[in-house]
Amino acid sequence: AGGIDGKQIELIIEDDKGNTSEAAMVAQKLAEDDRLFCVIGHVNSSCTLVGIPIYADAGLAVLNTSSSAANITQQGFTNFFRTVISDDLQAPMMVRHVTENLGLSKVALMVPNSDYGLGLQSGTQASAAENNVEIVASEMYVPNQDKDFSVQLAKIKQAGPEALLIMGDYNEAGLIIKQMDAAGMGDMPVVTTASCSNQIMIDLAGADAAEGVFMLGYWDPERPEDIVKNFVDAWKETHNGGIPDERNAYGYEIPYLIKQAIEEHGATRETLSDVLREKVEYTGPTGLNKFDEYGDVTEKMQMVFVVHDGKFTSWVP
Repeated sequence: AGGIDGKQIELIIEDDKGNTSEAAMVAQKLAEDDRLFCVIGHVNSSCTLVGIPIYADAGLAVLNTSSSAANITQQGFTNFFRTVISDDLQAPMMVRHVTENLGLSKVALMVPNSDYGLGLQSGTQASAAENNVEIVASEMYVPNQDKDFSVQLAKIKQAGPEALLIMGDYNEAGLIIKQMDAAGMGDMPVVTTASCSNQIMIDLAGADAAEGVFMLGYWDPERPEDIVKNFVDAWKETHNGGIPDERNAYGYEIPYLIKQAIEEHGATRETLSDVLREKVEYTGPTGLNKFDEYGDVTEKMQMVFVVHDGKFTSWVP
């Protein structure tokens, strides 16, 4: 649409491989590039936590679409902003879905050993205590490494939970669900996080094993608002009929936040953080992007989805 303020956007892209050591090197490389106006990233919360202070020292604002660990915005940095909702909301929502919607009170947790997973685990433990939910097992795994979850699932099965909460990303979640089915645990209700909002999870698990799995997400491509329909239609046209997931929707909003900051409020590299915090308000496909003093959005909501016939669909009680 003509770029921003008459200038075309150039993307400088680096890959941190989901690894904190790589993330530190990437952040340092970008921080030394005086061409950059701001940074969009990182994907994983652990990598983001490594990068934020490096970017802060360089005077770079960081806009983020997927790092939802609650402690990110509790570090005291003023250069970080995310369009995704904090896990402070997600963990209690998972517990309430189990209790209020499913009528269950005994759960087990599968937790990746990461800032994202440990943050969700902590939030779930607090919410469970408040809602009289018993956590009968809590098993850890190494994200981006573990593929076999048979030992953890055997311990969970022996503990006798009524539901399993998976607190990791779609790759591991798909394998866990597939292995649950093979272990005779396919009838146990499963609740996954917003990070599982990807068709890959269903494909890895298999449609039959994934049938009925719940996902707490922030993005519904079937919402009737024009801004959602127009984005989804444009995405389908550009991506061979594919349906955009939440990362796509959150990512779409970021350039428009930057555009508004520059064109309407005269933001520079040095003032972008102040402008984002104090002046920018942009309604995109995922809702209103308006940042509080910590860089969190406060006006977005979470929704429940369920896998049906190999696809995520809106869940109606």
